[in-house]
Amino acid sequence: MTAYEGAAGRFWMLMPNGQWVPLTERALTRHLVELKYSARRPANGGLSPVERELNRIQRDSAVAYAGPIAGMAAGVHQVYGQRLLVTTSVAPISAKAGAFPLLGGLFERMFCHGGIDQRPIFFGWLKSAITSLRARKFRPGQALVLAGPPGSYKSTVQNLTTRILGGRTAKAGRYLQARTEFSRDLVAAEHWAVEDDAEGLHPTSRAAFAARLKEAVANESFSLHAKGCDALCVRPLRRVTISLNSTAEALQALPPLVDGLRDKVILLRVAPGDLRIHERECGGWEPLFQKLGDELPAFVHFVENFQIGDEHHDSRYGVRSFHHPDLLATIGDLAPENRLLGLLDRFLLSSTQPDWRGTSEAVEATLREKCPELTMTLFSWAGACGTLLGRLAGSRPDRVRAARTADRREWCIGVNLTP
Repeated sequence: MTAYEGAAGRFWMLMPNGQWVPLTERALTRHLVELKYSARRPANGGLSPVERELNRIQRDSAVAYAGPIAGMAAGVHQVYGQRLLVTTSVAPISAKAGAFPLLGGLFERMFCHGGIDQRPIFFGWLKSAITSLRARKFRPGQALVLAGPPGSYKSTVQNLTTRILGGRTAKAGRYLQARTEFSRDLVAAEHWAVEDDAEGLHPTSRAAFAARLKEAVANESFSLHAKGCDALCVRPLRRVTISLNSTAEALQALPPLVDGLRDKVILLRVAPGDLRIHERECGGWEPLFQKLGDELPAFVHFVENFQIGDEHHDSRYGVRSFHHPDLLATIGDLAPENRLLGLLDRFLLSSTQPDWRGTSEAVEATLREKCPELTMTLFSWAGACGTLLGRLAGSRPDRVRAARTADRREWCIGVNLTP
């Protein structure tokens, strides 16, 4: 079986071992000669049998793309009107009933603390991902955020997730933060991982992060854009994980959990898993990680048979979104709209003026004059004040409300606005 990838100008051939291999025209010619196609041209002119077969492949077996696509079986597929050749495929790790004491203890210490057991959320998220990949059928899945102190095995959970989902991962930070448009490596991986490289984002970058995270989580179609090629619409099956420290500074890297994104993110607070005793017993981290990997078939069997309770079930994602209250409180305190509300209370409102009405430009000008140092980062991008007032109108309608005149939008700001 053969195919021709016109965009790259190369042929592909399915080998006896089941592998699709890219070939130049010259290399494919050798294989065709081995298959008894003659390279000799007729005495009266015309093309040789090999040349006619090459033309036939280019004409009848052309594909718009050849390469891996996450979640799709190897072979030729028709996707959004385009013929695509998926060259390799993987499946989630095989399940086998058994015990997984190391993994079970690790997850208990990481996810069960402070009176909150987050394990059902984690297990439900994994179950939805595994079920989707086994069926090779798209189902949206939230971005899983693991926030905890250094040494809490966040990256270990991400590495184990990669193995569970078939072994292919891509570093998704640059794409999700809109620092690149190229996405071929993402299309080829079932697991998109971001590890601590979202910290220090500018507010406009966080907005782009939010938009692309929504796309990655919820949209069935995805734009495959490789260097030097036109973009194609494909249907990769993928899951996104993000690990970062739980400090206030690190959590600022997350996009604002506003309407439209809130239900697309699971935010878990991770405590130190402490595997040091087991690491000493095993003679180092690598032997211990191998033991953790050996328990994965039993853990996958448990996850696939895990019953998601009614309190956690969601008809769209499989498991309902969850945001740990401690992390949510920290994010809320740091949210720029809440910082703006604090400045409004200090510098715009007073006991003699409990209510104020005007444009976002007037708000910004007043605050820049009265507290220039505090507003330097808050209003560091065009339209920031209006955007933040809009968020406050959604989250605190008792404090901020939009009002429109015949020719402009104004904002009503007060200590306690009446409905």
